[in-house]
Amino acid sequence: MKKGKILSAAVVVGMVSNLALSSATFAQDSQLEPGTCGMTINTEVHTWSNKAQATGPCEGLVEGYYLADNGEPWLIGGVTQPVDYSGQQFVIGTPNHPYGESILTVYIESQPEEPTEPQEPVEEPEQPTEPQEPVEEPEQPTELSL
Repeated sequence: MKKGKILSAAVVVGMVSNLALSSATFAQDSQLEPGTCGMTINTEVHTWSNKAQATGPCEGLVEGYYLADNGEPWLIGGVTQPVDYSGQQFVIGTPNHPYGESILTVYIESQPEEPTEPQEPVEEPEQPTEPQEPVEEPEQPTELSL
């Protein structure tokens, strides 16, 4: 009989401590936040063969490129869809992050065309504002003989 009471008490103590430990774990999980990732897609640089890479916990899970045929930047990998505007955010599953998800912010940047070197202006000869008549030189008086 004593053995039965001891065994029952041990089972109850084990169940209570298991419950206490698991609730502490849930409290920690609720305090976690998603990770943060970033990516910049340059419309002049990042093509299908040269994709932009995500940073942070999303690294290696999602890539970006600019599709010149329709003028849209795209993501491929953990999420595959077009990017509608610069600064758009996406939720990405990140198994290596404690929360399991991260927020990816995608920026779109257009590289302006490189300015051409300024050309020096060609100086044109000044045009007279009024037409000028040729100036005749006055005749030298001739000596008269008398």
